[in-house]
Amino acid sequence: MITKGRARRKREAGNSRGITLLELMLVIALAVAMTAMASPYLGSMISRYRLNSAAKEMSGLIKMARVLAVTRSTKVRVLFTEYEGHVQSGGAGEGVVRLEIYTFSGATWSWQPVDAVVAPPSGSCVVAGRKVPYCLDLKADYSAISLAWVDKVGIGAEYMPGNTFENTTGYPAVFYGPDGLVGNSNNDFRQGYDKQAINVVVTNKRASSGIEAKILSVDRAGGVLVRGYRGTGAPRI
Repeated sequence: MITKGRARRKREAGNSRGITLLELMLVIALAVAMTAMASPYLGSMISRYRLNSAAKEMSGLIKMARVLAVTRSTKVRVLFTEYEGHVQSGGAGEGVVRLEIYTFSGATWSWQPVDAVVAPPSGSCVVAGRKVPYCLDLKADYSAISLAWVDKVGIGAEYMPGNTFENTTGYPAVFYGPDGLVGNSNNDFRQGYDKQAINVVVTNKRASSGIEAKILSVDRAGGVLVRGYRGTGAPRI
């Protein structure tokens, strides 16, 4: 005669049987299939996050240039020492941006990186293993995100240096005066939808299709507006 306790233990033993090899293989196959389906979406989400983060950091750097110019009562420039020629160009992301301050040294005035002991090389923010302050290297910090161009006039036009403060060495730049206003010449601005601005375009080189970008517009008063763009052709700015 089987007691109730023995019967209960027998049922529990039957219900707690181990996983068969077939069941384990099915679970693994399902996990692999779900991972393969999610990979493109996950990669797209990561690259979009990097684009947003890079645009936010660059916007903060430009705004900091204005703050430094006012608080230190001098001229400060946002210097773009490396950038890609066109929003649709391929290859790895690149772009180096740093702040420089107009300082008096000895008997001459010159542009020097803000609070940096040693000037960084043009295409980097690192000197002797140490990062230079107020400097952003997209290639090092934001994989596949590229500074495509700083716009002058016309859709997709290359930036041509020219300003009322100081001639650049062929690099595009945004200049702030001690009053916090942008000191670039009129030729550096173009007419946008609502006002004139200098436009910096940052693109996601891993967009699944078309062009995905962030446009940073710097107006004459020194303000920075960031807006997104997704399309098949060069963004209208």
